[in-house]
Amino acid sequence: MDSGQHQSGKGIKLFLAGIVFSILWPSASTASKIALEYAQPFVISIVRFLVAGVIMLIIVHFVMRKRMPAGVEWKQLCIYGLLNITLYLSLYIIAMQNVSAGLGSLSIATNPVFISLISAAVLRKPLKQKVVFSLALCITGVLIAAWPLFATAHATPLGLSLLILSMVLYSAGVIYFSEKNWNGLHILAINGWQTLIGGLFVLPLVFLTYDGTKNHLETGFFVATLWLCGVLMART
Repeated sequence: MDSGQHQSGKGIKLFLAGIVFSILWPSASTASKIALEYAQPFVISIVRFLVAGVIMLIIVHFVMRKRMPAGVEWKQLCIYGLLNITLYLSLYIIAMQNVSAGLGSLSIATNPVFISLISAAVLRKPLKQKVVFSLALCITGVLIAAWPLFATAHATPLGLSLLILSMVLYSAGVIYFSEKNWNGLHILAINGWQTLIGGLFVLPLVFLTYDGTKNHLETGFFVATLWLCGVLMART
């Protein structure tokens, strides 16, 4: 196979992976709403993060035989896990208690705009006029979608605020990841360790907020949470 065919095949794989991800990722909102019918947010989060993290690490280190993180990479993984897992996904599922699944899926579209804004503010990258326009358009769209839901209790100002904050934190995590030198550490190792570490950061919150009467570990909980694990791993 020549290099042109190889590049074409790789491009097709990436395209298909993008299609699968674009289908799976918005479904996390619906799965989160289902899981919340059975358990508290932090209980869902800890199960999701630990299961997904362990599976990814088994694959990358025991099946693929890729190297472990070393040195400063551990610090980077802790910060990345805090932003991208502990804060972002924990706030997201808390927000899903107070917003509709559709609004949760819609909010994901704001990430590219927030990434551009944070890059401009922190990294001093030029902020183009079209980015400002896009942000205004995104916020307007989210508010238009959310406004009718306030009257029917399908969205609250607190839920919407937490949802937007979670998107900002996710965008900050993306920028942090892109600006750090990972020394060739495999992407699955990065995602596996940041997910596991992010889950460990959530553990104290589980103990502080746990209420046995609000957690029913039934089939619906495991199906929804395992789906969320799959969505999390699909980001890789």
